[in-house]
Amino acid sequence: MSEDKKVVVMFVDDEEKVLRGLESMLFDHDDRWEMRFYNIAQEALKEMSDDQVSILVTDIQMPEMNGVELMKKVREEYPSVYCIALTGEAKKENLQSILDLADKLLDKPCSEKVLVGTLSQAEEKIQAS
Repeated sequence: MSEDKKVVVMFVDDEEKVLRGLESMLFDHDDRWEMRFYNIAQEALKEMSDDQVSILVTDIQMPEMNGVELMKKVREEYPSVYCIALTGEAKKENLQSILDLADKLLDKPCSEKVLVGTLSQAEEKIQAS
């Protein structure tokens, strides 16, 4: 990945206020990452095919297509995408499937420090590969 090209980070959460919170939390980092925000998983998946998304940050509990289903499709179609799962309440029966698909699992809500640190680690892994 060239130095001048920003890493594209896609955020998916069905709650608009969560997306706005993430957007404002990461506002100071928009010179570092190109960030995109979606509240419908299917729309996010469609957009992935048009662009080179490097990191996916997805909520798990969503209607229609949940985060596990989204990560499964992303893993099949875009295996190099680094997947970060955000969840406030991972059900035990869901936990193993989340851990099988996600590169990282974060509690929701998570602090700016944790999220920025996780995105930085993801970016390093992507650039090293």
